[in-house]
Amino acid sequence: MEPLDRCARPLRTALVRSSMRRGLPWGLLGLMLGGSLLKALALLPDSYLSSKRNLLNIYFVKLAWAWTFWLLLPFIAITNYCLSRNVLEMLRRISTLLVGTMVWQMIPSFSFSVLI
Repeated sequence: MEPLDRCARPLRTALVRSSMRRGLPWGLLGLMLGGSLLKALALLPDSYLSSKRNLLNIYFVKLAWAWTFWLLLPFIAITNYCLSRNVLEMLRRISTLLVGTMVWQMIPSFSFSVLI
């Protein structure tokens, strides 16, 4: 772990500076828009792995969300119940996760007309 800490130290000190923190969202936005522009101009070749209908892509997206959901569900239930001792509050938080899951499932299916 020691070599990893030594490698992370310059990054940590750079991210602590306020000038770096102020410019980071703009840098990430530029990276996102630049990548989208590259894809829109078709400068990157299409491949099987970049396809939305790729079997591995669809399977792993569902599997990743399933892992996240099943690990997050008991965490939310236990922590909310321990903090508030209120079952209705806990159920409200869990319903938020369920609604978020449904929205996450519906938006890509409507936007991309592919069931993810």
